[in-house]
Amino acid sequence: MKRNKLRMGVRLLACSVAASLLLVGCSSNTTKDDGSGTSDKKSGDMTMTFLPKNLGNAYFDTSLKGAEAAGKAVG
Repeated sequence: MKRNKLRMGVRLLACSVAASLLLVGCSSNTTKDDGSGTSDKKSGDMTMTFLPKNLGNAYFDTSLKGAEAAGKAVG
């Protein structure tokens, strides 16, 4: 009997957490942007960094070569 109450409590807690997350995820943002802010866009050079999980892995070596080629294509 005590075990069933514990299971019911755990289920109720799980459902409460799931419902709370659902409500928070579906809430809308009420802030308004009037467009009077300044732009933070900077012109100039861009630096891209590639951080592989480990060195010497053929997958990441190939990914680096592809990223370098894409960087040259973009400019």
